[in-house]
Amino acid sequence: MSQIHRKFTPEFKSKVVLELLETGKSISEIASKYSLLPKSVTTWKKQFFENASSAFEDSVSTRKYKDEIKEKDEKIEQLEKTLGRTVMERDWLSKKVGSSGLIEKFSLVDPQAPNIYHEAM
Repeated sequence: MSQIHRKFTPEFKSKVVLELLETGKSISEIASKYSLLPKSVTTWKKQFFENASSAFEDSVSTRKYKDEIKEKDEKIEQLEKTLGRTVMERDWLSKKVGSSGLIEKFSLVDPQAPNIYHEAM
C-alpha cells in the first residue's frame, strides 16, 4: 500500500512552529493536534530558525529578485505568443501548400525558375 504524501504551505508550517514556540507545548502535542509526524514539526522548527534572519534582510535584494522574475515571466509570455503565431502560420502554410498544384509548389521554391517541373520530368 502506498501512502499519500501530503504537502503543506509555508504559511501552515510557520503557523505550526509559531504555535509551538508561543504555547510552550511539546512537539508531540502540536504534532498530534495537526495530525503530523513529530519529525516533520522538528524539521520545520529547524528550518524556521535557520531562515529567521531572512526576515530582516534588505528588501532591495528581494525587490531585485522579484523584478527579475517579472522580467522573465514577461519574456516567457512574449515567446509563447511568438510560438503561437509561428504555429498558426505553419498550419496555414501547410494547408495552402497542400491545396496547391505541383507547378505552384515549385514556383514557391524559386519563382524565377518556372521550368523546374518540365526539367524534373
